[in-house]
Amino acid sequence: MVIRPIRTPQDEEVWVAEDLQGALIGYGNQAGQAVAVYDREKCIDILMERDGSSRQDAEEHMSYNVAGTYLPGQTPVFLERLTPNDA
Repeated sequence: MVIRPIRTPQDEEVWVAEDLQGALIGYGNQAGQAVAVYDREKCIDILMERDGSSRQDAEEHMSYNVAGTYLPGQTPVFLERLTPNDA
């Protein structure tokens, strides 16, 4: 997975994963740093399609190799959306 910096409309640098561009939903702030925010479910869908993997394998890959990656000051957020029943 290629990770590269891009500039936000506010001219802040955030690091994004090129393979997950379709799951990027915006930018947020974490401990004073601008970070990329991804839709976790869309990330899993992308991994399943890209790798031809099962949902379980894609979730495992997501947990350990994507969400588990630490980039000091640039670690993205992987949003898990709530349903109306969750609120």
